[in-house]
Amino acid sequence: MLLLFDDIKEEVKAYCYKSGLSFCKLSKMVKGSGQNNMLFQYFDSNKDHSSGLLDETPMPVVLYVRREGKKLVFEQTQYTKEYLN
Repeated sequence: MLLLFDDIKEEVKAYCYKSGLSFCKLSKMVKGSGQNNMLFQYFDSNKDHSSGLLDETPMPVVLYVRREGKKLVFEQTQYTKEYLN
């Protein structure tokens, strides 16, 4: 089953609070989801994207979440603190 943000929102919020991360910032990020995982990516809306070529603008993964059984596992990246503090 596809992992949806609305389904894991409260667990993500609790993780952010416990880890000193901004849930507000995270919830506004680009989300990609798969079978049992979700990633949150930073998108700089202040940059000029008029060319329409988003692949020229890197969107770093800020947080990776995966479901293992009935629990969520959170993995921070090198960008987590930079974008979620």
